[in-house]
Amino acid sequence: MGVRVCVVSGGTDQMIESQKLTQRPHIIVAMPGRLADHLSGCNTFSFDNLKYLVVDEADRMLNGDFDESMAIIESCLPKKRQNLFFSATMRDFIKESSIFPIAKECFEWSEECEIATVDTLDQRYILCADYDRDMVLIEALRKYREENENANAIIFTNTKKYCQLLCMTLNHMGIDNVCLHGFMRQKERVTALNRFKSNYVRTLIATDVAARGLDIPSVHLVINHRLPRTPKEYIHRVGRTARAGRKGLAISILRFPRDLELLGEIETKINTKLTEHPIDQRMVERIFMQVNVTRRESEIHLDNNDFEERAQNYRRKQWILEGKDPDVMEESFRKNQRDKFCELRRQRKERRKEWSEKEEKFTQDERFKAIDVNRFEKRKKAKTGSGNNGTI
Repeated sequence: MGVRVCVVSGGTDQMIESQKLTQRPHIIVAMPGRLADHLSGCNTFSFDNLKYLVVDEADRMLNGDFDESMAIIESCLPKKRQNLFFSATMRDFIKESSIFPIAKECFEWSEECEIATVDTLDQRYILCADYDRDMVLIEALRKYREENENANAIIFTNTKKYCQLLCMTLNHMGIDNVCLHGFMRQKERVTALNRFKSNYVRTLIATDVAARGLDIPSVHLVINHRLPRTPKEYIHRVGRTARAGRKGLAISILRFPRDLELLGEIETKINTKLTEHPIDQRMVERIFMQVNVTRRESEIHLDNNDFEERAQNYRRKQWILEGKDPDVMEESFRKNQRDKFCELRRQRKERRKEWSEKEEKFTQDERFKAIDVNRFEKRKKAKTGSGNNGTI
């Protein structure tokens, strides 16, 4: 067709990107931060002839996190153009954006179906204690692979560090996988994603960086190692499977009874009740010590590889690119982290007080009435004194 496409993203050679931009491509696919850097740093190209601005994942792009970059981009665009915004979860702030104000007479379309997830998606949950989470994950994945040998799975975690830790732990347990998170270089991300898409490895462990924008048709299973913080992110995560009419399975691992409140919010949002996924508790107990030891070894290895130092270097590089003093920003970052930690401790204490009142409400669901809360604590005490180091 002769259509020239230029990709502009962080982690690649900026000079090569600049050269491609000067060749006036027909389509530019860009991350806002990197494109803003190009527009601020040189004048060898312009968007004077731009006709269409397409913002995918508009709920994320316009939630305030990218306002500085988006404002720079908008200032370089011609006033006469067509704006198109797309999102699986539209929010009011998209219409109220000050950077890209939307006209009252704009064309708007949304899916009329009240269910936010597709009918071909089987959505389930597993109840466990927090200390059993990794064992339950491994057993659920093992059982699924036993029945579906060539299935591809994505496992979602909530933090970059635990994503890397879980990747190392599962590899040591004999489950080949690759990981994807924000501290990886662009080349590392592309390599990991290509290995997964080509079926060289069939398990991808990722943060929410993989919850949006990825189109991998052959994902059969999604596991939420931890529930996402909002129902909206849950929808994006489980949307990685059951695409284009295909069937898929999504399993969320829940702390009982602490995660029942968020489960209720998710079920209200998607207008669907999740069903319980069977798990062999004997196998979970059998691998308890082995997984704990393996995870601890992975933690030590991760500390020796200076993961936190790499995270700090990543932050400082971003601040330098933004023209900010990295020392001042690092001091501010550490203060914010301390404040955040204190706030989390305060919130945790408040939740403990509130939970006794809420617990009865959430456990009255017919699915949870017969469950003995105490059995989780009893099993923890029993396993702490156990010397069982069974293998899988």
